[in-house]
Amino acid sequence: MSSSSSPIASSNYHSASAPAGFSQSSISIMAYDSSNATNSSSHIQQYTTARIKFLLKQQPLTYTILKNENTKSSICWEVFGFPAKKLENTKEYKKIDGFTSCEKCYETFSYTSTTGTRNMLSHSCVKNLSNTKITTFTSSSSSSQLKRGSMKIPPNLYIIGI
Repeated sequence: MSSSSSPIASSNYHSASAPAGFSQSSISIMAYDSSNATNSSSHIQQYTTARIKFLLKQQPLTYTILKNENTKSSICWEVFGFPAKKLENTKEYKKIDGFTSCEKCYETFSYTSTTGTRNMLSHSCVKNLSNTKITTFTSSSSSSQLKRGSMKIPPNLYIIGI
């Protein structure tokens, strides 16, 4: 089929489906990208959460994670972003729609703006980030710290009423 007779040749085509009860890793998104098509052949790439995680780990020059540029009201966006593939012969990356990936371990979830951040918030790297933010209230200078139990208090903090 030539690209001129295809009803989807002039635009990107994305579809996603996930039957009820299926895990995140069973979701796949097929993307038709006419900007990469050469001659009259179509370029179709099928992505799954497991495939994206693998590509991010194994092909770091081709695949990366882009920061969420929108207002980040959730803590999960400090470690999550959008997986993206490098465009050929450029230094630019194109976002892989329908997914979000952890910058620390590359764990990938299906995501749309309507699905929310629940899966990302329950991810271990986000939980560790929350715990780290609470415990980083310590000073590196141990000689001038006041210790109460296991809590270290920086020397420039004044505690009243203890």
